[in-house]
Amino acid sequence: MSLTAAAAAGASELDEHKPEFVLNAAGGGFPASYTRAETAGARVTVIILHGCGTHRDREQVAGPLRKLLPAHGWSTLSLQKPVLDKGASDYDYVEIMPEALPRIEAALAWLRETGMRRIILITHSSGVYMSMAWIRQHGDADIDACIGIGMGATG
Repeated sequence: MSLTAAAAAGASELDEHKPEFVLNAAGGGFPASYTRAETAGARVTVIILHGCGTHRDREQVAGPLRKLLPAHGWSTLSLQKPVLDKGASDYDYVEIMPEALPRIEAALAWLRETGMRRIILITHSSGVYMSMAWIRQHGDADIDACIGIGMGATG
């Protein structure tokens, strides 16, 4: 992946040894973490959306997926989605769901700029509802699959 491609898609410079960078979307920049697949020539990337009150590298679900999938030939792009206070419920996240949609769009644009064409969403908890809202708005033509983990009670 070239730094030029990352910059062209609205991302800050990407350093292979420090995979955290900033993607730009409507509403401003947001943190993301990219880990390249360890298998040469791998062309599948997983976008990871974490759950309520957590972050893109949380040791439960998002972090292990981000760190383990590359050993099996899958690159990962873990996005920081909008987060409310720790005590917020899944229902509280419904109000800020629209803030996540431009982040998914920015991630897809960045991946396309870097040559990725096979893209899978893996989402957890409230991230599932944000991904489903994105699919309702944009359709599923830009992704190959969407996997929801721990979908909770809202929707």
